[in-house]
Amino acid sequence: MSTKFASNGTLRKKIAGVFLALALSGAGIFGLAGPAAAAPSDCGLGLHCSYSGYDYGNDYFQGPDTHKFQNCVDDMYIGLRSYKNVASSAFNNGRTQVSYLYSGVNQTGSRISFVKGTGTPNLGTRSFNDMADSGYYSSTLGSTGTALCR
Repeated sequence: MSTKFASNGTLRKKIAGVFLALALSGAGIFGLAGPAAAAPSDCGLGLHCSYSGYDYGNDYFQGPDTHKFQNCVDDMYIGLRSYKNVASSAFNNGRTQVSYLYSGVNQTGSRISFVKGTGTPNLGTRSFNDMADSGYYSSTLGSTGTALCR
């Protein structure tokens, strides 16, 4: 009696092991844990980059080149070549933190977030096209109004 049940138990373990191996290999085949997106070539490590054009490009008619910040920026208005309300795409190439863009200066208004290593090639898909007025990394959310964010 014990030999019969022992062999059935062993067979069950083998079958369970086969199913587990198939499930794990299927996860790799279907790419359930895909690689992170590649950062745009002009967005250095540690930076959040906003672009006046879609697909991480710049719109010649709309204004400035890429706006980059490393810590935070309270107001994207910087005079003649302002970055305020022109971002159409953005990418977080930070080292570890989430980055945020706000529709108002000094962390006011609506906000969108970007996990490290991700971006949005068309901010219109997130209802945020041409709306960014300020930006922060998660560690600088309490730094509004300081020299760090100017």
